[in-house]
Amino acid sequence: MLNPRRKCLRFKEKPLFAKVMALMALRKVIPGPAMIGIGSKTSKGKMIMKKTLYFAVSAALALAACAKEEAPVENEPTFQNLNTIYASVPETKTTESAAEFSWTDSEAIAVGGILSESTHFYNYTCSNTSTGAFSGSATDSRKVAVSPSSAASAFTTGGDTFSYSLSMGTEYGSYIPGTTNALMVGEPVESNKYRFNHAAALLKVTYENAPVGTTGLKFTSKNHKITGMKSGIATASGVELTLADFASTGGNDVTITLSSPLDATANLIFYIPIPSGDYTSFEFNVNLTGTDAIASSTAKTVKGTTTIARGDVLSLPVITLAMGVTPITIGKTDKTDEYDTAHSDDFSIPVGKVLHLEFENYGTNTGNNLNWHVAVTNNFDRENAARKKYFVYRADTWVDVGDAPYFLDDNKSRKSANLDSDQDISGEKYWTVFRDKMDGATVTATVEHTAAGSAIVKIKAVSADKKTIWTESYSQRVSGTEDIRAYLTVNKSYLILNKAWFSNSKKTVSSLHVTSPVYIYNDDLTLSTITFMRDLYATYDDGVVAQVDPNLVSSYSPTTISKGTSPQTISVGFNGKNYNVDIPVVTGTGAIGTLTYNGGDGNQALAILPSNGTSIVKKMYVYGSPVSNWNCPSIFLNTTNEFVLNKGVVLRMDWYIGKGDSCTAFTAANADVNKAANLNWDLYKPYMNRAKVTMKVTNSNGAITAQYAIQYACDNTDENHGYFYMNFKNISVSSSDKDSVYYCVMENNCYVVFVNDDTPGWPDVHAL
Repeated sequence: MLNPRRKCLRFKEKPLFAKVMALMALRKVIPGPAMIGIGSKTSKGKMIMKKTLYFAVSAALALAACAKEEAPVENEPTFQNLNTIYASVPETKTTESAAEFSWTDSEAIAVGGILSESTHFYNYTCSNTSTGAFSGSATDSRKVAVSPSSAASAFTTGGDTFSYSLSMGTEYGSYIPGTTNALMVGEPVESNKYRFNHAAALLKVTYENAPVGTTGLKFTSKNHKITGMKSGIATASGVELTLADFASTGGNDVTITLSSPLDATANLIFYIPIPSGDYTSFEFNVNLTGTDAIASSTAKTVKGTTTIARGDVLSLPVITLAMGVTPITIGKTDKTDEYDTAHSDDFSIPVGKVLHLEFENYGTNTGNNLNWHVAVTNNFDRENAARKKYFVYRADTWVDVGDAPYFLDDNKSRKSANLDSDQDISGEKYWTVFRDKMDGATVTATVEHTAAGSAIVKIKAVSADKKTIWTESYSQRVSGTEDIRAYLTVNKSYLILNKAWFSNSKKTVSSLHVTSPVYIYNDDLTLSTITFMRDLYATYDDGVVAQVDPNLVSSYSPTTISKGTSPQTISVGFNGKNYNVDIPVVTGTGAIGTLTYNGGDGNQALAILPSNGTSIVKKMYVYGSPVSNWNCPSIFLNTTNEFVLNKGVVLRMDWYIGKGDSCTAFTAANADVNKAANLNWDLYKPYMNRAKVTMKVTNSNGAITAQYAIQYACDNTDENHGYFYMNFKNISVSSSDKDSVYYCVMENNCYVVFVNDDTPGWPDVHAL
């Protein structure tokens, strides 16, 4: 400890006035989930705080005050029409650092002095929550500060001391969830600075999904009296409100009433002042208030043994309630609703939460897909144009990707077990059983939103006769910072939703890896989230592997990949931790373009395209940041061995034929371009970067065709979204030039790495 006589912004380890608790103060809390094991003899189930507290003032002030020795602080601090005072807040911490207590805007405290005839208090209002500055005016010698200001009436003068009569309350009205009811007393440590301290403990009660109509909370301590009045003298030895103070005359019940009843389901946090002491064989009973049904359905009992010191926050296990207690039918019972026309409400899933849904499914046995669907979207209302689907997971394990290009992980699996016999139900027989047994099945679905940015869907479906059980799972990358939403929908089926509730996600990331190699040639590749982290995967502590949100990557080192060694290890800062990630590296057979994507029109050396119908296949990996559709690789044809765009034909990958003004050898006026119907420019431009492209060009006696197969960089095996196919035909050359057709691959403002023609994992061209 520094010398307390110096004007450093610290204070004695034992305060002049002890910490005091009462029923009126509202202390703002930044809450987080905190759960402890009640009854542990080792930890005694308590939350431990620092007992040394510091002022909420700037470091600059502290340094300035400590720079040199100054005059000692007078024993009797005096006010000289001071307009600003500073007040500390006790640093209340749990073992999970789950709560920080702070002043709130316009909060009032009272400062008072001991006079010969009466106690005078002056109100000060909080003007700066970060520094603990309070504005007001006082002229008398100040001895004590009280929070809230209304609690000043508990103190009366008695010569040179303060007498107090403090209440551990039985009722707290107009309660705002997340605030405390702690009355605190501050001692003067400088003429305008007060250190505040608690005198008792707090009990934290958390309800998730509190129902509409909730009016408050009732708490009963069955075996220990926790309410009542204590009187005494505030001396240098301090004041502490303990179980012993209320053992004979106190009460057992506390009621908290919300400032207004809930009009929507909400999560509620209550802080209840309780005396310090040894709670041997305690039994705490809590329930929400409102109606008899709410009280009975929310009742919870917690038992154990613990010691609670003043300033401690004892957190009861989080109480998670089921939502939708009244069964809800989704879809018409005649099974006539088309896909996504009947659906449940949205369930907003914060990061770190798991949505649980229990429902009955009534499907149509003429189609595998005519059953339940679980849809996951971003955090916008259905009618908002910004709303996008991440995916829709169907009962038959099919995934419909969303309306925007999200990155999919084909990490889905299904497992079916027929508990009635050992019959083989694979193949079509499986689907026959599936369609029959899924009708009337009871389904439990969970959608977990991990802190790493994964949405993990798990399904357990039990047939009505209890003889067949399906388990399914699917995961996909979603936002790791914003809420996601989920809802149930039908397709010529209907559901009865019986329960819905949330729990905490307990997954932690054990390791990270990437699944796709980095393709390079001679140039070093500068890493970025668009070159390798879009397919970043996490292995969680429970063995689940899922794609994660690369936006949670804060750093990586080194920042470049060079050819030669594979894999190359980099250190990745992800979601607050560092992981070593191995990057597979493939060295290509050649490259064109520049890694700054501004090389204009680069090309391979031209080569003869034989006229005997032998096809030339080129496979390539594309890097770029396409501004225009034509910022991509294309096929160039000419009848001379020169790369002159004005003299040849360009078969562009964006479904376009460009013929030079001086090109006379080729006839392309009647050329056709057949494309797959799924050309999606929203996918094409952004996800041409890191796309895999296969080109095939053929010269059959002067009749030239070119085929393209493109696998977008969205890691999706759904051919309606992840792939694009295009064929050029009816391009001809004169018979005199058929044996002198030259070809090459060219690029426009991109970088193309070529791989061997037999490299696996590339898309195959299609005859369209």
